[in-house]
Amino acid sequence: LLVRIINCAEGELKEGDEVKLVVFEVPAHPIEVKRETKVCNRVYYAFEPVKSASM
Repeated sequence: LLVRIINCAEGELKEGDEVKLVVFEVPAHPIEVKRETKVCNRVYYAFEPVKSASM
């Protein structure tokens, strides 16, 4: 499984560190299905580190 990590410098995140899911809406995209054009709503998702209260 490949995922994208955002808001984190390379090497900052270690195995076992807690992350949270972040979902962004992106512009809808028209697709053609059986000679009809339909609008496909889309989202982009990534993970970012959970900031602890002690930071």
